[in-house]
This record gives sequence, structure tokens and C-alpha cells, in this order.
Amino acid sequence: DSDEVLRGVHLYAIIFIALSLSQLFLASTSITSLGACEEQICETVRLKSFKAILKQNMGWFDRPQNSVSILIHRLLVEASNIIQAFDVKFGQSFRSAVVVIASIVIAFIVSWAVALVVTPAFPSMFLGGFIQVILTKRYTDKRNKLIEDSAKVAIE
Repeated sequence: DSDEVLRGVHLYAIIFIALSLSQLFLASTSITSLGACEEQICETVRLKSFKAILKQNMGWFDRPQNSVSILIHRLLVEASNIIQAFDVKFGQSFRSAVVVIASIVIAFIVSWAVALVVTPAFPSMFLGGFIQVILTKRYTDKRNKLIEDSAKVAIE
């Protein structure tokens, strides 16, 4: 009886180690591949933005929102913001979706009755995440406007 319990413990320890190593490998691969995509996207966005600026007529540059300092700031910051959005939001959303789906599947496999009781809590969690995204966007928009104004003052 004790040998059977010990074998069960060893089995779960090996499974835990295998899962940990696979998580290490998959996280490293995910971070590396997302980093390469981010850099490519950043370069593309900056190049296309710069080309679009160069194609504007002379009167476009006379507008206050298109001063040299603001355009330079936009070239520097907006591509970085896109990278941050891609990295944080996409990576986190993908990992969260995988965890939620795997959790639901495992819950139904282990105990379908408990899974049916817990499943109605998911919409409230999604609603909380959606509200967080909205509030973060508002804060980011206000912050970007303030940074743009300060960059204008600093450069001029």
C-alpha cells in the first residue's frame, strides 16, 4: 500500500517537472518570437510613417498639430506604443485564452458538476478585464497628450 502511494507521488512529481520544463520552453519560444515580430513591426511602422510625412504638402506642416517636434515625437513614441500593445496585449490575451480554455476542459474532465457551478463566473471575469482595458486606454490617451505637449516644449 505504501509502495503504491510512493509510485503515485513519483508519477505526479515527474508530470509536474515535465509540465514545468515544457512551460519554460514554450515561454522562451513565445518571448523570442514575439520580440522578433515586434521589431519588424516597429521598423515597418516607422518607415511607413516617415514616408507618409514626406509625402505631405507644405501647408500641412504649418498646422500646430504637425510641428516638427510633434512629428518627431510621434515617430519615436507611436511605434513603441504599437510594440507595447502587440507584446503585452497580444501575448497576455493569447496566454489567458489558452489558460481559460484548458481550465474549462480540465474542470469538466475532473468534475463536471463543479465545472458547471464555476463556469457562470467567467462572464464577470471577462467584464472586469474589459473595464480594465477601457480605463487603461483613457489613462494612456491622456498621458500621451501630456507627453506630446511636453515634447513640443522641450524640442522647441
